[in-house]
Amino acid sequence: MFYDARISVAAGNRIACRILFECTPQGEFLSFSPNGQRLTFAEHVFYEFRDGRIAAVASLIDRFAVQQQLREAGPVS
Repeated sequence: MFYDARISVAAGNRIACRILFECTPQGEFLSFSPNGQRLTFAEHVFYEFRDGRIAAVASLIDRFAVQQQLREAGPVS
């Protein structure tokens, strides 16, 4: 798996990031069955910190991009 935090913005006790991922899921991922294909997608994630630790996370993943990539490749034999 490879990920790249492209955009990070911090204010107070919050951090927002746009993270690009490249991975090959080995098991069910976002309710999709893996087919052996390497996937590329973005996640927008927001972290809130309390006492130096992550206290809350809100995440938005581009599920449509994942679904399209799995459809285009079809099953790997």
